Amino acid sequence: MTASTSSEQTLDTVDDELAAALGSALAEQWRTDRGPQRPTIRIERAEDHILAAVLCTRRPATAATTIAHVWHAPGIAGAEAALERLIGEVITDAEQHGDVAVKWQSSDDAHSPERLGFTPMRPPYRSAAGTEGVTGHIRWLRPVTHEQPPYYAQTSSFTCGAVTALLAQEIRGSQGFGADESNRDHEVDFWRRASNYPACEPIGLAVALRESLADAAGTAPVDVFLDTEDPVLLEPYPDGFDRAFREELQANSLRKALGSDIPVRRERIPVETLAARLQAGELALLLLNTEAMYGFAVPHWVLPTPRPTRWSSWPTRGSPRTGARPGWTPPNCRSPPRSWTACSPGARMATAAWCSSAGPNRWCRSARRHARGAGRWAARAACRSAGPRSRGFRDRRRPAPAPR
Repeated sequence: MTASTSSEQTLDTVDDELAAALGSALAEQWRTDRGPQRPTIRIERAEDHILAAVLCTRRPATAATTIAHVWHAPGIAGAEAALERLIGEVITDAEQHGDVAVKWQSSDDAHSPERLGFTPMRPPYRSAAGTEGVTGHIRWLRPVTHEQPPYYAQTSSFTCGAVTALLAQEIRGSQGFGADESNRDHEVDFWRRASNYPACEPIGLAVALRESLADAAGTAPVDVFLDTEDPVLLEPYPDGFDRAFREELQANSLRKALGSDIPVRRERIPVETLAARLQAGELALLLLNTEAMYGFAVPHWVLPTPRPTRWSSWPTRGSPRTGARPGWTPPNCRSPPRSWTACSPGARMATAAWCSSAGPNRWCRSARRHARGAGRWAARAACRSAGPRSRGFRDRRRPAPAPR
């Protein structure tokens, strides 16, 4: 594709001229394979040279654009103005595409996103690779009624359930992560209590979560929806000891749940109910199939954020998954809006869900309006079978990896 003023071209068409303008190091970053994130480049040029360029990415099945890199020619009159025009085009196109937000990640202080209407994102806790050295800004294209939740990136490939539960606890105001060096220990300790090795299955995670809520005595704060009587997430273990001991752990978690104040309902929670409870100010932990967004099928716990009623079809979610892979940064992984239609019973995306009432938490304004009782934190969990041939989640002939 030939570049022209404010022209858009795909990442594969970075030519020698643009590479020379960017410099070898930056050109290499812009040419890096970003998997399913749909990178595009916008450039604006004068007659004989490039003035500015912007690299954007889009994660599939979401409604947000991320500005991954920006560049303008140093010392050239009009280059900064050209960059601002390109940013404006990105925002306009995002609005026309129906996006809910535009995010801007940066590794330097050479530009000021705030001047263009972007709000700083809450810095992540020091955790996995990729959480340091990158700042994030966001420009919401729809009304927002919640404060930014905390963000912690799982430090192991299998601790997403533990991280999501700890973030939910922090949002609620009990325990969670902190600003010291003990976060990694909290993450691993909670995972060991909830783990089915290596996955955190719904009932075991519910039991560990309930046991951590010392201030919720007598409130029956957690309940579970699970639409099968069978053990779950055991597809990689068709028989033998590896399966048997995990089945025993799940049976132990079930006995603990039934012997406590955790109701276990053998039914599927409707997505409409989940959306309504989020809208009422509750928290939710969802176990999703990552294929649509990441390009590979892995069950993964995430924490969605409630959206205003007018835009309730686009909940945002915080994924604790990040790392050194290009694009897997906190600004990119946190708060990507996605449609509830992708979580419908016929979709492969949602395989399990948790929903919890936040009580008087400090995260969601709607929670403060709708909460009933200062000490009550109700939680719901739902797990749906994906069907016998849905990416191996229930088909033992096609093993699925553990949550990550």
